[in-house]
Amino acid sequence: MRKFFTVALIVILILGLTVTTTLAVVLALQLDSRETRIRDLEAEVQELRSELEDAVLPTVIPTATPTEAPDEADDCVNRSEDGALILVEPCRDDTIGPNFKLSILTRAAQTAVVVEVLDSEDVTVIKQPLPVKPVAGSYVSLTKEVLLPAVESTDGTLRIYTENQEGRKLHVVEIPVGFAVTQ
Repeated sequence: MRKFFTVALIVILILGLTVTTTLAVVLALQLDSRETRIRDLEAEVQELRSELEDAVLPTVIPTATPTEAPDEADDCVNRSEDGALILVEPCRDDTIGPNFKLSILTRAAQTAVVVEVLDSEDVTVIKQPLPVKPVAGSYVSLTKEVLLPAVESTDGTLRIYTENQEGRKLHVVEIPVGFAVTQ
């Protein structure tokens, strides 16, 4: 009888050790799987952030060579009062969105041109700074495809300007635009 209890105890210990080892392996695999999933999700979040930054805050690389200002007679060209900022594209009353090409010439001393789109009730739809490196005495050309979020109104305003250190708007150009209907 003593042998029976000894054998039973050994079998129970072996089964307990097997079950414990199996549980440890399963938990380790699940933990590793969770960690892998977390790393994958973190990488996906980083990729989405990068895409969002590219869409919302685009990097504009200005031309380093002097650019000529467009002809005064060009109907599409809209200038600030002092001519330091010129909106070449889009034109007044053009329909824009959801992506639209923005083309600007600047000879302002500031290091960014701010692009602002307002709906028909003057609510800001998008506002983004476009970095620029001024070239003394010359216009610098900025061209960028801008992503416009869904807009409920059919018309609004495109405004471009620079800001001084106190945040005051300078060299303002403002034109009426229409918005493409998006579904």
